[in-house]
Amino acid sequence: MSLKREEMETTINFDASSPIATVYTIHPPTIRKLEKLVAAFPDDYKREKIDRWGGHHYEMPVRLIRFGKPASEAQKEKARMMAQKRAFSSLSIEEKNGSNDSDGGTEG
Repeated sequence: MSLKREEMETTINFDASSPIATVYTIHPPTIRKLEKLVAAFPDDYKREKIDRWGGHHYEMPVRLIRFGKPASEAQKEKARMMAQKRAFSSLSIEEKNGSNDSDGGTEG
């Protein structure tokens, strides 16, 4: 069954009376992330069921739910610089290994 993007939802429910949160999702990237957590941390993350529409239902401790603040401009700039440094570093390695020949790597 193919869903529209707006139908690929994730719902997280918890309240102050319980230490357990329930998560419902039919969003494939979220399912993949949660399945990895279920496999790695079975004491904390549990898949309860997969419904007939393909929605996955999970339970997890409320304490593991996180809400992040946006990155500051300084953090964004630092991340950009690190990405550029990694890209330059990988280019330098390719040049040292001879994989970046001027003729496109073909013999002539």
